[in-house]
Order: sequence, then structure tokens, then C-alpha cells
Amino acid sequence: MTDRHWTILNKQVFFPVAAVLCLLFAYGMFFQESFCNMCTKMLNGVLLNCNWLILGVAIATGILLLYMILHPDFGKKIIGGPDAKPAYSTFTWIAMAICSSIGIAMMFYAVAEPLGYFYNVPAYLGLKPQTNHAALAAIAQSTLHWSVLYYALQIFWGMVVVYLSMNKGLPFRPSTALYPLLKNRIFGWMGITFDVLASVALICGTVTCFGLGTMQFSTGLAYVTDIKVTNGLYVAIVVLVTVIFTFSSARGVKKGMAIISNVNTYLYMLLMLFLLLCGPTINLLELILGSTGEIFRIFPSAMFNGDFLGVNENFANFNTSYYFIWTLAFSPIAGMFYAKIARGRTIRQFIIINWIVPSAFILTWFSLWGGNAIWQQFFNGATISEQIAEIGAPVANFALLDSMPLRAITTPATLLAVLIGFITMTDALTGVVSSLTTKNSRADEAPIPLKLFWGCLTGGLTLVCLFVLKKVGTSALQALAVSAGLLILFVTIVVCFGSVYIVNGDIDKFIDSTEEGKKTLQIVENESNG
Repeated sequence: MTDRHWTILNKQVFFPVAAVLCLLFAYGMFFQESFCNMCTKMLNGVLLNCNWLILGVAIATGILLLYMILHPDFGKKIIGGPDAKPAYSTFTWIAMAICSSIGIAMMFYAVAEPLGYFYNVPAYLGLKPQTNHAALAAIAQSTLHWSVLYYALQIFWGMVVVYLSMNKGLPFRPSTALYPLLKNRIFGWMGITFDVLASVALICGTVTCFGLGTMQFSTGLAYVTDIKVTNGLYVAIVVLVTVIFTFSSARGVKKGMAIISNVNTYLYMLLMLFLLLCGPTINLLELILGSTGEIFRIFPSAMFNGDFLGVNENFANFNTSYYFIWTLAFSPIAGMFYAKIARGRTIRQFIIINWIVPSAFILTWFSLWGGNAIWQQFFNGATISEQIAEIGAPVANFALLDSMPLRAITTPATLLAVLIGFITMTDALTGVVSSLTTKNSRADEAPIPLKLFWGCLTGGLTLVCLFVLKKVGTSALQALAVSAGLLILFVTIVVCFGSVYIVNGDIDKFIDSTEEGKKTLQIVENESNG
């Protein structure tokens, strides 16, 4: 970095994040068994004891988003101020919302999760496996994990931070969400600590997703070619992806992320069209309709799943809550990306577009991939489940395509979608982390050298996991992200209370009309000027 870049670096966040990550990975490399045991205990402790709180907070964020949509004044406010104009078309905006955080999970679980629930129905549903009702429930359960409250957690965080940042002049950092209750104390150790925690949790989660995406791409490549999954293949994939997403991030959102997201969304749409037309078309349309109804039917049971007698095999703990707490590890920073690209839109538009549209997309996605897998296995004797059991979940999508026509075209297209999926995710999140570690965090783009640093660090740490820790390492990092998500969970509760003051206009009055509020803006100005 040049001298100018050093002067705009937020060293209070940058160096602690880098130090914590180095210590974590050094611990993992040299004390592997101890590291993995620690992570497993932390993960089990969080999921077995905090299921009720995780689900409760997820539901609370959904209710608060509805409150924001329906509020007659707050819902009409424009992100970035009354004169702000949209920077992206509606299609590009939606494409980036879909691709920026869920692309890997959407690809990874599209077949394995619905198919698994069809043959092993969650105990709390009380349904007979391998029935029509079980198929509807399998799609509904998978969709609930990755849509409505998954997005609510991230959108809620993004809404709070970006309104306070873009509309009221506060820093573009996760700690800004604490301003309604902490006021100027966010500029002290409490705010810095939370920004560091959110950044570490995000990078641990990103590295885990990067590792899972690398394994899925490698497995798919090996499945359709004579190439074997080796460390050399991992290196090639990680280096390729790192080069692409750091280059894309360096070009900025408009010239990088927006273009890649558009390409990937068109690719998703073509794959869905293929699955619909080359699968049992009418039956799949029936599945989409029936699963929609099933979502409304099981939503209360799924989201208020209090296993008082312990007879539901801890399903909510190690599935629903697991996904939500992992999402929370991403939420402060991923949500900030969602909201930042919505500049010029009303708050009501932002919430509806980023909440309802992707949720409908996810329902259709799981119905077409999962529905085809269930159909092919149940009626045509496909061995998708057996291949998952033998090779692992990364092979699921490719095993399905192997039992359908045009696999010479669809398999490479799916491989490309997987590749672009984790390029877009890492591109979006490294861009926000880069902004977070600069003094002028509200600037449109962070310095290119900083983006390159975080991009290369993410790729390098992924290789450490795959080489040294292997699959156990990515699982351990995921456990760390979940454990960090517990701390973010408690902070989210605080932010939920504070958000009411934002929606009601109390914070606007405080910043605009009080001496402490004016002092806030002066602190931000001094910080941005170094």
C-alpha cells in the first residue's frame, strides 16, 4: 500500500481482525485436534441451548421489517436521501441480491436437502416418508431454511446500518446499528470490538463457503471427467476464483459485481427452464403450488419449534437454528451490501425486493432441483441418494443431471454457475470488509490495494483449510462463525429495540436537533479527514 492508503486505513479495525485471523489459523494448523474439539463443543453448546432464542430473534426481525414496510412515513424514505437516484436497473439489483450471499448455499443444498427430507422427514412434522405430502414438506422445509427469515436477518441489519449511514451521516460499519442506544459510545472500544467481531465472523464464514464451493466444483469436475480431486486441483480453483473476484472487486460494483451477477442470474434462469421443461413439467408446477401452501401450513411449527419433551430429534437445533445462526454471522456485513446497492430506492421497495422476490426465487429453485431429484429417484430408479452417501453432498446436483437429458450441456453450465456463485459472494463481502477497514467507510468504493489484500487473504486462508485442516477445518471454521454468531445474536436483540427509535423518527430528531447529535456528525467528519 502507498502512504496515502495507510493514512485512510482504519487501523483500529484492520490490525485486530488480521491478528485474530492469524492466531486462529495458527492454532488450527499446529493444534488441529484441540482446535476442532474446541469448535465442536462451542457449536453444540450454542445449538443445544439457544434454539429458542435464535428462532425468537429471527421471527422478531421479520416482524420489525413488516413494521417498517407498513409505517406510513418511514417506508417512503429514500435510501441516501431524497435526491438519491438508483444506480442499477431493477433486474441488476435483484441479481446482485440473489447472488451476493446465497449463491453457494443455493447450489450446494438444492438437491441434497429436499431429497434428504423426502426420505427422512423431520420428526416434528409427523409425516410418512416417500409420500406426496412428504415431497411437499421437503421442498417447504428447505425453502424456509434459505428464504423468508434467512433474508429477514440480513435485510434487517442492512436497513438499520444503511439508514443511519447513508441518510444520517454515521459511519458505514456494523457498530453504527448500536447508535440508537449507545449514542457516541459507538466510537469507543464497544463499537470497535463489535466491528472486529463482525469482520472475523464474516471472514470465517466466507472462507468456509469458499471451501465448500471449491469442494463442490472439484467434485463435479471429477465426476464428469477423468480429473482426480487433488490438492493441485484445489490450488488451481482457488487461485482462479481469487484472481477473478479480486479483479472484479477492484473494478468496483458497477463494472464488476453487477456484470457477473447478471450473467449468473441468466445462467440460473436457463438451468431452471431446462429443469422445468425436461423434467415432469406439470408435476413440478403442482409441486411449486403445493409447496407454497405447505410453507404457510408448517411455518408456525417450523419457526416456533419448541421441543419441550425432546422427542423431535433436535431437528430445529441442528438444522433450522444452525442455518439461522450461521446467517447471523454474515448478517451485519452482508446486509450492509444489500442496502448499499439499493441507494435511491425507498425503504419499502428495498425490503420488498430483497425479501419477497428472492424468497419466491428460492422456492422455485428448490422445487425444480429437489423435485426433479425426488421424481428421478422415486420413479426412474436414479441412484442420487446412494451417490451422495458414497461421495458426499457436493455430487448431488451432478448426479441428478446425469439421469436427465442434455447432460453434456447442463453439467458444464452447472459447474460454471457454482464457480460464479462463490465469485459473486466473495466479491460482495470482501468489498464491504474493505470499506469497513477504511476511515471514510461511507465512500462508494474502498481503495483497490485494500480489496486485493482481503481478497488474497480469503483465498489463502481457504487453501490453508483445504490443505492442512481439510474438510474438518472448514467445518471447524463454520463452527467458529456460528459461535461468533451467538455474540451477534445478543447484539441483534439490542439493535431490535433500537430500530424502533429509528422508525419512529426519534433518532432523526436526536441527530438533527441536539448538541450530542451534532457532536456525532463532527466526530464522523474528523474521523473521515484522518
